[in-house]
Amino acid sequence: MTKTTTETVKELALFSTSIPEPICTVDDIEKYKPHPMCYEYLAAKAGKGMQGVGEIVLVSGNPFDICGASEAGLKTCWVDRQGTGWQDGLGAPLWIVKSLEELPVLVEGLLKEHGWGQKEEAEAATSLLGKDEETVEKV
Repeated sequence: MTKTTTETVKELALFSTSIPEPICTVDDIEKYKPHPMCYEYLAAKAGKGMQGVGEIVLVSGNPFDICGASEAGLKTCWVDRQGTGWQDGLGAPLWIVKSLEELPVLVEGLLKEHGWGQKEEAEAATSLLGKDEETVEKV
């Protein structure tokens, strides 16, 4: 997710300060997803390196993004905008949401699970949506 997404999707605004600058773009390395170097570069830019790649969540509506990121060790969330369910045989996302508006519920769960962030922020994200954790489908 880019910082712009958190600034323009009102439900994600609570998390805009957690996205570091500068924005990571594959244009910098002239490799394109799903090339493994893309995910290595992302991990490095996030200050995680490949040993911390499992702490990164890639959110995408494109199956090839999900497959490439999963193969590289990232956690993945697929946005199933069409509501057709995951059909790619090469891999599967860890989570599936139907729209970006469901992401705060997922983020809240991750914050709680890992003890990251403020409890108040996580509660605010849930109440903002008026949804519970059952909204997000775990594969």
